[in-house]
Amino acid sequence: MKRVLVIGASGSLAKYVIDTLQNVPDVHLTLLARNRKNMANYTTTNCTVVEADIMDYVKLRNAIEGQDIVYINLAGNLEAMTRNIVKAMHETGVKRVIPSVQLVFI
Repeated sequence: MKRVLVIGASGSLAKYVIDTLQNVPDVHLTLLARNRKNMANYTTTNCTVVEADIMDYVKLRNAIEGQDIVYINLAGNLEAMTRNIVKAMHETGVKRVIPSVQLVFI
């Protein structure tokens, strides 16, 4: 089973990604959002919702640990957020990342 973390899960583009991945067999989604209430529609058996801010490094690292792929859908201070994500991925050994911009070109 592939484990996919969706960072910025309550974002408008991430919702399409989540809806698509929920229908893929052998995929478990971890949905990271600042506010768990925004993720109320995603309480299926193949989804786990994590409430965290990307700038809270400990929570971010815990969410990334054990994942196979990290999908990033963010806005704001991207440089600082990217540093946190890359550091956490490096420390946990997660090597695959998909930034939301790539989906525009696929």
